[in-house]
Amino acid sequence: MLRTAILCIATLCASILSARTVSDFFTTAPDAIVRLLPQSVRLDMLDYYHFGSDKASRNTLGGDARILAETERSLRYQLADSVDVQLAMMCNASDTTLAIVETIKTPAPDSRLTFYSSGWQPLRGGIELPSYSDWLTPEGEANSSSLDVLLPFIMVKADFSDDASTLTFSPQIAQMLDENDFNEAKTWIKPEILRDLRNNFPKK
Repeated sequence: MLRTAILCIATLCASILSARTVSDFFTTAPDAIVRLLPQSVRLDMLDYYHFGSDKASRNTLGGDARILAETERSLRYQLADSVDVQLAMMCNASDTTLAIVETIKTPAPDSRLTFYSSGWQPLRGGIELPSYSDWLTPEGEANSSSLDVLLPFIMVKADFSDDASTLTFSPQIAQMLDENDFNEAKTWIKPEILRDLRNNFPKK
């Protein structure tokens, strides 16, 4: 039993160290991080995607899971009907950082960010979701009291570029307001916020 456990750990470590693409990290990630998708299910998802099939796999709760898009450094997948996930691999000459964006699609898309080392250890600092004040245009700052009434909070969708060099934050306000309020508030809120990730990695 001990020899088997040591062999499994060694195999997992070797797989992680030899990983070159984001799909490699996806398949070797611990189950506790890539939630609800055991490794065998992840491998099936990739096989279906690579063969051009839109067949869904089943997560551990019985929901549909499938790969939506794949590049060398970005993998997008549906975890469940209401949850999409993006795994991004940020690289420079000396390090690799992995980021997971979980986006819940109801009532409006809203994202959460977590960062890990190439060995799947949690990282601190780095990129956080913009604060409320970060979204205000000059007109929004001048009308902040009215905006607070119309829009007490802002749901935000996060999205990595395919090469994981930039991260785009988009405010999700259209779903939260009626048409008249939206037409008024949209000039007070920036349409997006971009982050250049090439020199802004989280720390160990």
